[in-house]
Amino acid sequence: MRKIISLMLAVAAPALAQAQTPHDQLIQVIDDHWAWYLSVHPVEATARGVRDYDDQISDLSLGARDAQIKAEQGFVTRLDAVPEAGLDAADKVNRAVLLWMLRDDIASDKHQAERLMLFTTYYIYGRLSLCKRH
Repeated sequence: MRKIISLMLAVAAPALAQAQTPHDQLIQVIDDHWAWYLSVHPVEATARGVRDYDDQISDLSLGARDAQIKAEQGFVTRLDAVPEAGLDAADKVNRAVLLWMLRDDIASDKHQAERLMLFTTYYIYGRLSLCKRH
């Protein structure tokens, strides 16, 4: 076990030594969020042409929703750690929009009625119709 940990630290050390710019940090969070988002919304991933999740459907359980909120809180923490002062105008907008989206979803989870809505009218007429236009 010690050999494995030592090996992992040896491999990770050069990556940790490289200081990432705020832009690099932001891009990493955005990329990680997008990959995570597609993994928890497999039908949308398929609609967007990502074939990794063609054999899956979304988990609509309350436990899965709780896990999504926890993941979103983690993304908020990571975005808050990106120094806004080191970002250009476009990066500031991207950071602000993603933070707003995450915080809005987290806040909506506090309303019991929102947690129990399982119909798909919004999804079908809102998101999928946008995908078809592009």
